[in-house]
Amino acid sequence: MPLNRQRTVLKRLKGKSKIDLLFKKGTVYRNKDLLIRLNSDPSSSSLEIGVSVPKKNFSRAVDRNLIKRLMREALKNIEETFFFSGTCMFLYSGKDIPISGTLTKQMRELLEKSSP
Repeated sequence: MPLNRQRTVLKRLKGKSKIDLLFKKGTVYRNKDLLIRLNSDPSSSSLEIGVSVPKKNFSRAVDRNLIKRLMREALKNIEETFFFSGTCMFLYSGKDIPISGTLTKQMRELLEKSSP
C-alpha cells in the first residue's frame, strides 16, 4: 500500500439532492448480487455511504432491514479499503438473503474494481 494515501472518514449518505446527483452523474459497477454507484469528489475529505435494498425483490420490510444491517456490518469489516472521497451507494440486487461472509467478499471485489 502506498504511503501517500490518506484514509477517508466514512459518513452516512443523507439528503435527497446528494442522492439524486449520485444517480444522475455517478459511475456504476456491478457484481453478482451488488451494484455500487460512485461519485468522486477530490475536494472532500470524507466518503458518504448509503445502502439500499429494493422493495421489488424483498416485499417484507423485515428482510430489507436485515440485508441493510448485513451490508453495514460488511462495510465496517472493509472500512480500511476506502481511499477515495465523495458519495457512494451500495444496492443489493440479489434474490435471496445473503450470508455475511459472501457479502463482505463481494463488496471488497467491487471496491477493487472501482479503484482508480
